[in-house]
Amino acid sequence: GEYGSMVADAEILSAMADVLRQLRGAVGSFRIRLNHRGLLDAVMEYCGVPAESFRPICSAIDKLDKMPWSEVKNEMCESKGLRPEVADKIHSFVVMSGSPLELLEKLEMNSELCSIPTAKNSLSELRTLFSYLQTMDVLSDILFDLALARGL
Repeated sequence: GEYGSMVADAEILSAMADVLRQLRGAVGSFRIRLNHRGLLDAVMEYCGVPAESFRPICSAIDKLDKMPWSEVKNEMCESKGLRPEVADKIHSFVVMSGSPLELLEKLEMNSELCSIPTAKNSLSELRTLFSYLQTMDVLSDILFDLALARGL
């Protein structure tokens, strides 16, 4: 069917949160980590990553939950040919995670990032999504995490 922007995404996240809440005794506390592929691509562009290297660099970023930044940066620079200053710029973004609305507002204040059409569109979609999730009383279960790259 046809639905408004981010409606289906919000419904899926709401259903996931409902199930996890019901299983809280078995799974404990939880947070659903969330990012946006378009925003991640815009961050790569903003930081100076060549377009053909977006996915390989994202695969390195995705290892941050298993490896320290120094090893991820080494992989980006040594194995994937990224300039160290570009990796450092990426680092300033991928360390960002937290409250969806607070992080969204912080990103929206970056006028250079927002000048990239993909970033502007992605941030707008995230604002819509977070609005739906807030209405559904699910936003407190969401962790907006710019280092999340898998499954996007």
